[in-house]
Amino acid sequence: MLSRDERIGAVLVGTCVFGGLALGVGGLVAGSSAAAVVGMGLLALALPVGGTFTRPPRRRRMAALYTAGLTLVGTGAVVALALGRDDAAGTLGVAFALGVVGFTWLANLFTR
Repeated sequence: MLSRDERIGAVLVGTCVFGGLALGVGGLVAGSSAAAVVGMGLLALALPVGGTFTRPPRRRRMAALYTAGLTLVGTGAVVALALGRDDAAGTLGVAFALGVVGFTWLANLFTR
C-alpha cells in the first residue's frame, strides 16, 4: 500500500514522463521542434519532481521550492518560445537545464 505522498509523487512523475514522451514524439512526428523541446523539458522535470518526493517529510520543503522555481523557469522558456523570443527562450532553457543538473547534485549533497 502506497502512502498519500507516494501516490502524489507517482502521479506527478508519471505526468512528466508520459506527457513529455507524448509531446516529444508528437513534436518529432509533426515536425514541430518547439513541441519536441517542451517534451524533453517535461521529461527532464521528472527528475526533480521524483527527487522531491524521495526526501524525508522534514526536508521536502526546500526540494519542493527548488522544483517549483525550476518549473517556473521552464514555463518561462516555453512562453518565450511561443512569443517568438528565441533569445529569452534559449537563456531560460539553459538555466532550466543547469537547474535540473544542479538538483541532482544538491539532492545528493544534502542527503547526508
